[in-house]
Amino acid sequence: LKQAIYRFGDDPVVVGFVGRADDPQKGLNVLESAAEMIQCKNPRIRFVVVGAKEIKVKTNMLYMPFVIDSVINKFYRSFDILAIPSLCEGLPLVLLEAMSYSLPIVAADVGGISEALKEGVLVPRNAPRMLADAILDLAQSQEEMRRQGRANLERVVREFDFKDTLEAVELIYGKLLGVDKREKLAA
Repeated sequence: LKQAIYRFGDDPVVVGFVGRADDPQKGLNVLESAAEMIQCKNPRIRFVVVGAKEIKVKTNMLYMPFVIDSVINKFYRSFDILAIPSLCEGLPLVLLEAMSYSLPIVAADVGGISEALKEGVLVPRNAPRMLADAILDLAQSQEEMRRQGRANLERVVREFDFKDTLEAVELIYGKLLGVDKREKLAA
């Protein structure tokens, strides 16, 4: 997918963005500014935005509309780095998804991102120069990208397992409703 879609030359470093591109809180304008700064310093770094209204190509950016879950997986697998330049977030699902694909992540330090992302690069919100520098630094080291990706996968599996989370939520609701799930199973 990387070579077929990107026509960006040999062996690009692909930085992905997944989110509602038309939502100003997602910070796409910050990423676009960073991409402009990066273009002259490292032309191998290319950007793919998944969540645009239409397909569009700029110098070093490809914009794609949202895709179904079975296709988004192919995008995650083709990314080398995920960027989350949000101005405001809670705990974005895209962060956990990227971690589950062993991706290194460069993200704005907003909301719950710093709680979940222990192996990644955090930059202040609305700081395109710092975002650009962080992406440039990370893209120079395949070894560091692999290390962060492995650590992210281990963390998301250990700390954010869906089954464990569901069981914890069921226990909380059970306590609130006065029903002990363990008693119900014994009966």
